[in-house]
Formats: sequence, structure tokens, C-alpha cells
Amino acid sequence: MELDYWVTYNGRKNLKSSQMDVAVVCPKGVFVIEVKNWSNEYAKKKNNRNLSPHEQTQRAGCVLWITLQNELGDVRATNVLLSLKGNLSYNQNYRSVFVSILDTTNQFIEKKENVLDQDPNCNRTCKEFEAKKPNDGTACGQGQKRCQMCETWANYADACWPS
Repeated sequence: MELDYWVTYNGRKNLKSSQMDVAVVCPKGVFVIEVKNWSNEYAKKKNNRNLSPHEQTQRAGCVLWITLQNELGDVRATNVLLSLKGNLSYNQNYRSVFVSILDTTNQFIEKKENVLDQDPNCNRTCKEFEAKKPNDGTACGQGQKRCQMCETWANYADACWPS
């Protein structure tokens, strides 16, 4: 992702673009996920020619936040460093980078409070008829529908839904 201009990062005007593995934008917020599958030996190496995975993640979050600022307002990107082998740890120099393993990344996002406003066109009528989605994938067969505005599952037989 590339910005139209250079921005100051770590005291120097040196950030204009960044690569990111995964960007998630959902009601829980904006998440940049940098995925690493490094061997233990490679993870322990100090290679001054490349950015650390923590810095890569932080820079990507910064670029994404600046890019989305016009659309979402002042919503910060949550920076997640996903270590597939579990051999990367928290670095206090990059306090904004959450280090995770595959098993806990989804739970981390799901437990967050919703921070992005729902679609202003949704009148929230669906909340009156809210239903839990069945785990067996039969929601539609049971008369449930998901609101296209806020993604709430509801019993649409009880409500008036747009076609």
C-alpha cells in the first residue's frame, strides 16, 4: 500500500509505503496482520539490513490507518504479528504490536468491542427480532436472515425485510 506523500515515522520523514499480509476491516475495528513462519534460527538472527517483524507490522498499521482515515475517521489499526511457529515474542520497543499465534488470533479479534459505527442506513429493527445463528448452517431454512446493513441474524418471518 502506498501513500501519496511521505510521513514522519520514528522521528524521520521516511514512510510512504508498506507491505501487509492481511488487512481486516470489520465492526471490531481495523486489523493489520503480519504473518511470519520463521524457523527458530532465523527468528533469533539480528539482521540489520531488514526491518524486524515488529517494525514491519507497526509500519503497515500506520500506512493503513492514514489511508483509511478519510473513510472511517480516527480509527487506529490494531497491529497483529502472527507467529505461525510461536517463536516470536512481544517487543517493548513496539508496544502497539500484539504478538499472537494462529489459535488465538481469531479469539483476540472476536473479543474486541465494536468500534466502527454500523451503517447509518440500518434502522436497527433487526435487533428487535435478533436470533442466534444455528451452528449447523441451517439459518435460512429456519426462517432466519442476516441484516445486510449490520449483519445481525434475525427471525425474518416476524419482521418486515426489504427484498
